[in-house]
Amino acid sequence: MIRKTRLKKFRKKYKKIKLASQILAIWYVLMFTVGYLSSDTGAYFNSSSQIGGTITVGTWQEEWDKSSLEFVNKEKDQLFTTCEAVEISAAIKNSGNDMKGQSQYEVFYNDRKNPKDGQKIGEGMVEALKSGETGTLKFSVDKSGNYKFKALQRPGHANKYDTRKELWSETITVKCQTPNPKENEERLKTQSPTENGITPKNNQQQPTEGLEANVQPPQSEGTTEKTQPSANEKDESKQNDAPENQNDSDS
Repeated sequence: MIRKTRLKKFRKKYKKIKLASQILAIWYVLMFTVGYLSSDTGAYFNSSSQIGGTITVGTWQEEWDKSSLEFVNKEKDQLFTTCEAVEISAAIKNSGNDMKGQSQYEVFYNDRKNPKDGQKIGEGMVEALKSGETGTLKFSVDKSGNYKFKALQRPGHANKYDTRKELWSETITVKCQTPNPKENEERLKTQSPTENGITPKNNQQQPTEGLEANVQPPQSEGTTEKTQPSANEKDESKQNDAPENQNDSDS
C-alpha cells in the first residue's frame, strides 16, 4: 500500500513537471517569434523586399537620354497635285540631348478625314539624331487622300517609363485632278491664236490672180536698176525704125 501511494504521488508530480516544461517551451518559441518579427533584422528583410521591386523596374527600363523630338513644319499642311506615285516627307528635329539610339515612326492614311482616325499603312525607324539635328521621314504613296507621320519619343521621355509619348506631323494631302473640258475651252479662248499654234485665216496670204509670183521690192532712192525691155517695147522700136530705113534706101 505504501509503495502504490508513493508511485501515484510520483506520477502526479511527473505530469506537473512535464506540463510546466511544455508551457515553458511554448512560451520560449512565442517570445522568439515575436522578437524576430519586431527586431531590426526582420524589418531589414521586409524593406529590402519592397525596395527590390522598385530597383527591378528601374533596371529593366532603358534610361532616358534627355532627347526630345518635334516635327518642324507641323502647322503647315502640304498639298501634292498628281495622279502618279509620289514620295511624301516630314522634317523632324531633336531639340534635346543627343539620341543614344533609334526611335519608331508610323504612317497613317484617311481618304477624306483626319489621318489620326484612319488606318496605319507603314512604319519605319527614326535614326539617332544629335542635339539640334534635323532628319527627314519619307514614304511613297500612290493614292489620293490625307496622310500623317506619327513618331514616338525615346523610352523614358520626361521620366515616364510606363508609356511612350507620341507626336504627329502636319497633314499631307495628295489629289489626282483630271483636266476639265470647260476650263480648257475657256483657256483656249483667252489665249492668242499663235499661242495655240493656229494661224488665223484672215492672216493667211492668198495668191492674187494676174500678179507674178516673184514680185521685186521697190528700190530705194539713190539707186538705179537695170531692166530688160519687154517684148511690146521691142516691137514698137522696130516699127519706128522701119520708115527711117526705107527713106534711106530711096535716097
